[in-house]
Amino acid sequence: MIWFYQAADSVRDFMGLGGNVLWGIMFVLFLMWTFILERLWYFYRVHPARKKEVIAAWKQRADTTSWYAKRIREGMISETSLALKQNIGLIKSLIAICPLLGLLGTVTGM
Repeated sequence: MIWFYQAADSVRDFMGLGGNVLWGIMFVLFLMWTFILERLWYFYRVHPARKKEVIAAWKQRADTTSWYAKRIREGMISETSLALKQNIGLIKSLIAICPLLGLLGTVTGM
C-alpha cells in the first residue's frame, strides 16, 4: 500500500510543477478518453443490437418496394448512421485542443 502513496505523491509533485495548464490538459485528456471509450462501447455493445432491431423492423414491413417504403428505409439508415457518428466531432475537437494546451503550457512555463 505504501507504493500507492508514493505514486500519488509523485503525481501530485508532477502536477504541481506543471502549473494550471497541466490540470487543463489532464481534464481535456480525461474527457477525450471518456468519449473514446463510450464510442468503443457503443460500437461493440450497443450498435450490433440496434442494427438487428432496424433490420428486423424493416423485414416486418409488408411494403418494401414503394417510394414511401424506400424513404422510410433511408430514414432508418440515417438515424443509425447519426448514432454511429455521435461525439466523433467532439473527440476530434479535443484532439485538436491538446497540442494548443501543450504550447500554452510551454509559453506560460517560460
